[in-house]
Amino acid sequence: MCGNIGLLLLRATPSEQQAFRNRANTDDTIQSAADRGLETNCSSNSTLLPPPHNLPSLIQLLPILPPIPSNPNTSLLPPLTIITTQCKMTEIRGGQSIGLASLHSTSSKVRCIRTRCVVPKRSTGSSLITTTHSNRCKVSGVKPNDGRAYLGHLRFATSSRNLKVECHPHEWGGKREWYKVYNYDATTLTWSSNRMWHGVVLTHNGDFDGIRLYSDLVPQSSLLHYLNHVLHTNFSVGSDSAKIAGWFDLMNAKGSWFKSARKGWAIGVVKHENDVCGGKALDGGKAASTSPPVRTVRVWEEGFDEVWERHCEKIVGRGARDALKVFEEDVWTTFNSDRARFNIRTWSDQDLKAFISSTITAFLTSDLMSSMSTFLRLSTGSFGLAVSSGVEHDSVCIAAMGQPMSISWEPGCGAVLYGSEVNAVKVPVRRDGRGLRFKYDLDDNVGEAVRVGSDNGNSFWESLCFGEGNSAIDGAGVPVKVDIGGGSIMMFDNLCNVQSLDEVVGGWGKIDDVAKVHEGDIVGKDISDIPKVIKEVARDWSKPGNKVREVADDFFYLLADSIRRHNVDKEGHRGIDLLVTGIESSLWLGEQFAADLAMVLPGLRVECVSSNKLLGALEEVPRMVHFCGYNRIRGDELRRDRPVILCISQSGQTFATLHCTRQLLSLLSSCQPDSRGNLFILTGDKESKMKDAVVEGGGGERRCMHNHSGVRLAEPSTVAVCAMHSTLSEFLLMICQKASLTAFPMELSVGKEDIIDFRDILDDGMEGIKEIIGGEAGAKLKHQGIMWGKHVTESWRCMVLSGLYILATVISGYPLFYIILVAPFDSPSDGVVYVARVLDALLYIFLPKLLSYYLRWWESRTIFARHGKRTLVLCDVPYVQKNLENYVSKMFALSYSFLGIEVHGVEAHDDLVHRFTHRVARGVLIALGRPDGRVLSLMKTEQTIMLAAKQAAFVENMGVGPEIFTLGHNNVQSSIAVNHVCLKAVRRNFLSESLYEAALNAQSGMGTFSTQEFEIITTKLMESMYESAMKLGPAYPRSLCPIGIIYAGEERGALKSIYENVGELTPEEMRERTHSDDHAEEILALTAKVMNDYEYNLDQSPMMAKKKSSYIPGVLTPTRGKRGGHETNSDKSEMNRDPLKGSKHATPSLSLDARYSFAMKLPQKIRRKLDRCQPIEHLFESRVASFERYIGFLVMFHSMASYASKPWLLPSWDISRSQSNLRVATTACPVSVEEDDYGEDFTIVSDPLDTSKHIINENKKQLAEGVQDIDADTFYPISTAMMTITEDNSEDIGEVDYVGNGKNNNGGG
Repeated sequence: MCGNIGLLLLRATPSEQQAFRNRANTDDTIQSAADRGLETNCSSNSTLLPPPHNLPSLIQLLPILPPIPSNPNTSLLPPLTIITTQCKMTEIRGGQSIGLASLHSTSSKVRCIRTRCVVPKRSTGSSLITTTHSNRCKVSGVKPNDGRAYLGHLRFATSSRNLKVECHPHEWGGKREWYKVYNYDATTLTWSSNRMWHGVVLTHNGDFDGIRLYSDLVPQSSLLHYLNHVLHTNFSVGSDSAKIAGWFDLMNAKGSWFKSARKGWAIGVVKHENDVCGGKALDGGKAASTSPPVRTVRVWEEGFDEVWERHCEKIVGRGARDALKVFEEDVWTTFNSDRARFNIRTWSDQDLKAFISSTITAFLTSDLMSSMSTFLRLSTGSFGLAVSSGVEHDSVCIAAMGQPMSISWEPGCGAVLYGSEVNAVKVPVRRDGRGLRFKYDLDDNVGEAVRVGSDNGNSFWESLCFGEGNSAIDGAGVPVKVDIGGGSIMMFDNLCNVQSLDEVVGGWGKIDDVAKVHEGDIVGKDISDIPKVIKEVARDWSKPGNKVREVADDFFYLLADSIRRHNVDKEGHRGIDLLVTGIESSLWLGEQFAADLAMVLPGLRVECVSSNKLLGALEEVPRMVHFCGYNRIRGDELRRDRPVILCISQSGQTFATLHCTRQLLSLLSSCQPDSRGNLFILTGDKESKMKDAVVEGGGGERRCMHNHSGVRLAEPSTVAVCAMHSTLSEFLLMICQKASLTAFPMELSVGKEDIIDFRDILDDGMEGIKEIIGGEAGAKLKHQGIMWGKHVTESWRCMVLSGLYILATVISGYPLFYIILVAPFDSPSDGVVYVARVLDALLYIFLPKLLSYYLRWWESRTIFARHGKRTLVLCDVPYVQKNLENYVSKMFALSYSFLGIEVHGVEAHDDLVHRFTHRVARGVLIALGRPDGRVLSLMKTEQTIMLAAKQAAFVENMGVGPEIFTLGHNNVQSSIAVNHVCLKAVRRNFLSESLYEAALNAQSGMGTFSTQEFEIITTKLMESMYESAMKLGPAYPRSLCPIGIIYAGEERGALKSIYENVGELTPEEMRERTHSDDHAEEILALTAKVMNDYEYNLDQSPMMAKKKSSYIPGVLTPTRGKRGGHETNSDKSEMNRDPLKGSKHATPSLSLDARYSFAMKLPQKIRRKLDRCQPIEHLFESRVASFERYIGFLVMFHSMASYASKPWLLPSWDISRSQSNLRVATTACPVSVEEDDYGEDFTIVSDPLDTSKHIINENKKQLAEGVQDIDADTFYPISTAMMTITEDNSEDIGEVDYVGNGKNNNGGG
């Protein structure tokens, strides 16, 4: 979990400027055409240059891109300012330490200024790096912002402790060596030499396991001893990245005969790694080195240098090849004739020839790019690398393999940015706040290396050494150079195979938005953004033909295909229909989504598994990671079932989920190429590494969804969780809606009318969320948060007040009792003096405790709660309490020891009693989320939760137990709760609520009912509600009907008029029908007297007639946001008995037990009708009510943490991060992945992005025609030739044109 950041300033030489002017004056027409092509393609397909098929214009455009002026671009921000912003964007990946190296070129030498520091607990790397590095530069005599290249890194310690010596950027050895270095000027065809630093500075993100030396794979721990022997250093460091720097220091030798000779010996003479220590094992590093000493290498350097000076003038231009052969023969003669001088008497002729050849090749071609490519080819692990050196100080070599890396650039701008975090290359670079326009994401799946900077002419020397058209990299083609204005880029695909020119250019994408960093309270800013983001999610899902709806279409039809295949399984085996995976918050939200989907589709087999478990246990031993208690899903099972898979990750680059996505794509492809289209992803931003993996793997963009939350820098997650939950709610609704309108192969537990009602509930929830964040409920929650914040800060406030008292009394010499008992008297007795001293001593001892009692009394808090650190227990449904536990603990992660808090999460009606009653102490804080018990199917749940809370509350000492705060939509406040905040309910009543309120109204007018009378009345009330809705027909708005009114009558279809044609409408149209702006609702309210004056036609007893004569029942009344019912003093009826008597607001219309008693008395026939509302009621709890409670707790605990984070006399801490500063885990944590764990490579068949269209279109036809029984083989043809789509499909179905681009022939699914 580290992050590379960097900046390279591009400045052209005068000769490059003149060459550009000459080219521009030659053909102005080409320049104009190129500019037009650039602008056109940027707007159309987000690529930098014309499409690949137009190769001539592509080649013409490359050389005319203008180089950067030799003077710095004055519109750019100072480099350190840009680096600081990059740090802030990258700190989400972890930032326990930070480092920065800047390379400065002066007239006489190259200076490398390196700054490394461990970030203190309550500081940030971004706040340290600018000041620290600036001071270091000033001490060294260079200007901080005059560097050519800046290489930065933030580290989250994985392989070694977080010490300064382990921090990046890394150099090898600690002492910088200066060598004689030759440089070749291709313009003047001359060689020149200068003494300069030839070292390497490197940053690395990932894990380095080992490297193949000679014939063996050497672990990185042994590589340390090998390097110490060869380089004659005594470097001891635990970091794996430092050893990579040592390897580069050995292999990067271009221009230096000393380093080239040393490398030539290592690769030409040595046959085994143990040869460097006399054939003994490297482990331990205790064996004496037998490598040539430095003085011997110096003699070799002199020998090569003497011969080179005689031949270098001829080794230029076209005659270089023949001159190089003559030079090599002369070197052979020189070394062979005087073996004693060069200490090579024991070498064979073959060793000497290999030594000379390897040395000359290293001298001419061993630049950073060559070393990088060789390293990536030989090493094992995951790498995001950035390397520069003293010789190539105007260039940076960047590579990605298993770790993401991106670069950004723009023509005419003098900077190139790179970073592990894609948003780090989108930061502002200009003073007007603009960023760079184009970015390139390196292919970290198969590996890719990029060189940015001035052209060092290495391809010319590689062609001389390895033959025309070849390079030093496994015989691959000459590296492609793309002029990007004062510099060049060289790119490699798959490390060995060079990309074609069109592929290189086509990889650039346009950057649409600048990544902005918000200052101040970013957690509060995120909370305030919740309504806006949720509204954006709803708007996105409501647009017909929008991309996300097309993705949901494909998901639905592929899910239908999976269900149908498993329904017709001949062996009776029910395969996995849907697999959901993610990590942490994404997993918890996915689990709730899976549970809700399984509830509405009771026959569905859905599995929700952690990405770490899938990644670690999918394959067999020895790669398998055992998870005790996990019934592992095997790869063979997924190959057999071919389920639909949903991978959820907010960042889109979480290590486990990203690599799990790649592994699952490979696994599905291995069983059948079509199955790659079965994998879908849901991320926080529209661009992500997971999306790249899916698109490259053949799934296409119609397998990718995002939740509009974007990048959020706060570690405590708020808006991201809310956006993900809202997106999954819309996703669930869309699946239900389409299943209700087609011949879906599995029965739904909800009807079309329920789905429409659920749409209303989601829309109404928006108003409730605004009230929670900025309304009256929000103010109450913030106040409660401050009260609990005072609990947390109590110890420190008492300590401060006690300290002030001690300072005042000791310095003045007048303690309190001394002033009272001694000071007023001229000569007090010794006894009085001693008494005063004793009392003052006791006061000093007990002063903090006394002050705490006073503060509690003054602030109206529990006086006799236990002193010390508070414990917080969060009680709610799993996804709420787990997310809240992370949220609160992260906000207090940087707190002082005396201001901390212990945080635990628990499911109240499951294990609160078993896990926490033995830990209850005076003053334990319990935050209890209560479901809405006014809803029939949630009534018992709320009672159970309150019973568990009572059992915890009654564990008392000194008459004091835990402090319980409750939050929910029910206005009942139990006597065990110190406070209760009722969330405003803006939804319509459910059928059970309306029936209860109507029964209360009837009771208030008729008195106590007998059991028989109660059954008659409730039956007639139910019939009355149903018949009243039927009378008004389709003109009657749903807003005046209870949710579930469709189930009140005997025939469900009789009330279809109220929901007529709504199911076929889009969500946006459904909203318009529900929330119309006309006055129909007001007009219909005037006609409601038809229902209110409805007289029951009952065969009643005289007593019932008497009761009825004084009662006009109100059956259907507008109930949005209102709760009816009348208070009564009658305690005789069972319905009015309230076990919570004495509790606040415990009236019959609100009491939990009164409602439960009412429900238990209902006739069986009525209960069965109400029971049919259970699925929609449970969806309300899991998707809306619990979600609103979660947001309420976010507001409350943010207020609590904000108050506590500003202690008296101490610096405040940042509640937006923890000490680990880890927002996105991009390296193994802890499950890693092997290089070949992806199985076989993705096999791109003909029409690779269209592999699942046949399945989707066939399912559309089957669902539209109502055909549900079909053989499974029909949907999975073996040959792609069978995937022909006929033209007789109905137009209203809509066929998929192709999966990759999200287009439909008939306007979408």
